Formats: sequence, C-alpha cells, structure tokens
Amino acid sequence: MIILIIGLCLIAALITGCFLREKAEKEYMLDGPGMVYEGWLLDEALAGKWTSQDGRYALEIEGFRFSLGIDGEELVEMGNINGFYHGFSGTELTGRQELTVYYPEISRGDETIASIEELWYEDGHIHMVLSFPDDENEEIIFDKEEENQ
Repeated sequence: MIILIIGLCLIAALITGCFLREKAEKEYMLDGPGMVYEGWLLDEALAGKWTSQDGRYALEIEGFRFSLGIDGEELVEMGNINGFYHGFSGTELTGRQELTVYYPEISRGDETIASIEELWYEDGHIHMVLSFPDDENEEIIFDKEEENQ
C-alpha cells in the first residue's frame, strides 16, 4: 500500500512538473536560450513625440506602436493593429535605420488619403515618405520634441 501511494505521488509530481515546464516555456521565454534583444538603442532614440519641420505633421512613438497626426487631426491612432518593426542590433546609430510599417495606409473614415511608402531614422531625425492618391509624394522630416515641454 505504501509503495502504491509513493508511486502515485511520483506520477503526480512528474505530470505536474511537465505542465509547469510547458507553461513557463510558453509564457516567459521570448527567444531561444542565450538570445538577447539588441534593438534597445534605436528603441530609445525613437520613443517620444516628433514634429515635422513645417509643423503640419505630428508623430508619437511608444515601443513599436505609433500615432500620426496631419494638420492637427489624428489619422493613425496608437493601437495594437498599427506599428512598425526594425532589425537594428548594434551599439551605434550611424547611417540610415529602416523602419518597416505594418499597415501603411492612412485613412479618414473609409477614404485612404495617403500611404507610408518609406520610414527611417537617420542622424537624429525620422524621415517619412508619403504617397497620395494623385500620385504625388512628400518627404517629411521629423524633429524630436524636448521631453520637458
């Protein structure tokens, strides 16, 4: 009887351990063993509020999400469906750092008014190329706002 109880306890411990390991792997491991995220330097440079040099466009970046306003109207809201990705991994921000936008269309209601063709960070500025339905493009250069404003 004691051997049966000990055997059942061992089986229960084994099953519980397997479930806990599976849960830990699914919920807490982002990458494989030894993997380190190296994009923090660009993340830090991008985070915050940005304004175009002519004042028409406003951009706010938080993590990999952003909002975009044109002429005081917020047309791209910060949310889970929009965002961008970058593959930066380094120790210096030199040269052009490409930012890949997930959903490039900018809409007002059901009407698409522009599309983000290119987005990149370079020399302390964010550059964005917008294309409009009339086949015109506009390059916008954003400057970062001071944090204590």
